Amino acid sequence: MAIQKTVVVKGKEYNIQVFKGEQAFAIKYELARIAIPFISELQDLQGVDSDEERKKRVILAIEKILSTVDYQTALKLLKTLVSQVYDAQGRLIVPNEEFAQNTKAWYLLAYEVIMFNYEDVFTDLGFGTAE
Repeated sequence: MAIQKTVVVKGKEYNIQVFKGEQAFAIKYELARIAIPFISELQDLQGVDSDEERKKRVILAIEKILSTVDYQTALKLLKTLVSQVYDAQGRLIVPNEEFAQNTKAWYLLAYEVIMFNYEDVFTDLGFGTAE
């Protein structure tokens, strides 16, 4: 598995670092707990050919998933998911600044982080990325 991946979300380049050990396990556990009810909905994304349509569906799916948990859990998960992401200049991103008036980019980046860090699990389920 690669230790980093560069993605472009909403025209901006990000460098995603792989989660290590305990952090990877803790995030995977939390994701499984809240996302399992939406797996089939997320799998349906794979049949969408248009990148724009796919991105819209990713955003809607993430909004549905996050609406099933309390605010603190959702915020903590989103912050944790982007905690190992750097901008094109090599600076660790700060969600409060990076995603001001751009929540959709936060959701898309979180999706990319999930797909990168848990590629083995999602490949078995037939998933790809939203790039």
